[in-house]
Amino acid sequence: MDSGTFNVQSNAVCFTSDARTGKDHQIVLAGGLLNVGGNQIIGNANARGTLTISGSAENRIAGKLSIGLGSGSTFLNVNPRGAVVQSGGTLSAGSVQIGQTLISATNARALFETTGGVASFGSVMMGGTGGGSSTFDVNGTAQVTVSGPFEIDDNSELTVSNGRLRADRVAVQPASSLAKVSLKGGTLELTAPVGATGSRLRYLSFSGGTGAWNGQLDLGQSAAVIDVASATPFALVAEWIRSGYAGGSWNGTGIASSAAAATPGTAIGYVSPADIGSPATFFGQPAQQFSTLIRYTLAGDADLDGTTDISDFARLAANFNTPTNRWIDGNFNYDNMTDISDFALLAGNFNQSLPAPRSSIPEPAALGTFGLAVTAALTRRRLRRK
Repeated sequence: MDSGTFNVQSNAVCFTSDARTGKDHQIVLAGGLLNVGGNQIIGNANARGTLTISGSAENRIAGKLSIGLGSGSTFLNVNPRGAVVQSGGTLSAGSVQIGQTLISATNARALFETTGGVASFGSVMMGGTGGGSSTFDVNGTAQVTVSGPFEIDDNSELTVSNGRLRADRVAVQPASSLAKVSLKGGTLELTAPVGATGSRLRYLSFSGGTGAWNGQLDLGQSAAVIDVASATPFALVAEWIRSGYAGGSWNGTGIASSAAAATPGTAIGYVSPADIGSPATFFGQPAQQFSTLIRYTLAGDADLDGTTDISDFARLAANFNTPTNRWIDGNFNYDNMTDISDFALLAGNFNQSLPAPRSSIPEPAALGTFGLAVTAALTRRRLRRK
């Protein structure tokens, strides 16, 4: 369709491939408007159904549009042997399901690929059961916004190669041994506010290498549990954060934070579960022994409790003038050394808590007491090292 409006309002199966011949079926939108108000299916178990969007096509999914084999619900479904390919226009739906259980063919693949245009969804769920694979690929100049959660399960992969994907949170389900998040360019932006349920990024990876990572995970004001396939997962996550820090501008590749870039005195803290008492969960997401826990917080908040206080200072003092790549030990500026510059960051936030504004500074008396304690502790530390 190159122009005009195509309204599909009834709750009926339409655009269905021939079940006897298994002939693939496509709907190609190069312009105009597609309105889907009922429950529709493109394709079936014997053939591939594809919705291709280009040009200035505008698509509004109010009911359910199943790409592939599907049944009832109020979602845009991209099921095994189904595909949505977008290179322009706009696409919007309340919720999206990709690769949900409906067939069990091991070579089945559900695909959502966008290389241009704008897509807006309330939530996304990838994977399920059935043995196939699901792929959500953001590339080119595409701009995708998910106002709610982006959940990934069972042999599914979220890939951001270029463009931008914004989501409240991205959560790989705990039992999903093959699900992963891959950044090869572009930006994955997490938009959950301070204190909200965080993300779980299982098998997170960036292409490139040290000093030249491709892509950016913008943590914003949120938190995440990260698992990576590496012999040294903690050190790798620390390196990604150091790269995103970019000398204090917080706009580098790797793991960055637009919130930290806009708010002096804030940063991304990172710890292993053992550093903070091995919690079973972190901001609502399950944590494992070798996970790395990260959150947007105040510089100097060593234990990631959202407050910079005497317990954080004690950790810094115990490691003063010591090489370390650990945030819990006072490496607050990511230079792998706990020293006076890290102390200055902590002191600038002393007795503050998120989300208190930075203008809310400690009382002079509190600073005086803290200064005396600092002088005594750091002097003792230096003497012990002589």
